[in-house]
Amino acid sequence: MTEARDPFAAVRARFVDRLIDDRATLAKEDALSNDAAKVTAHRLAGLAGTLGYTEVSLAAKALEALLMDKGSVTPEAGEARDLLLEQIDLLLSQ
Repeated sequence: MTEARDPFAAVRARFVDRLIDDRATLAKEDALSNDAAKVTAHRLAGLAGTLGYTEVSLAAKALEALLMDKGSVTPEAGEARDLLLEQIDLLLSQ
């Protein structure tokens, strides 16, 4: 679909550009112990899903849920973060 036919092409391009910063935020050693990871996961869960990036959205939702439910860094949250980083890397490599 060309950009003229896809009204979301510019939004998708900005989203993908911002993923580089989001990935850096999530990859920091202490990322899961601060609110930045919660905010980033929440935003990615919604926007990625809206734009059709289902795998990124699902991984972000899982991370957000773990960070909200547990209130502290757990091994599961670390695994969820790693999965989200993998999904971001896959999307950025396309």
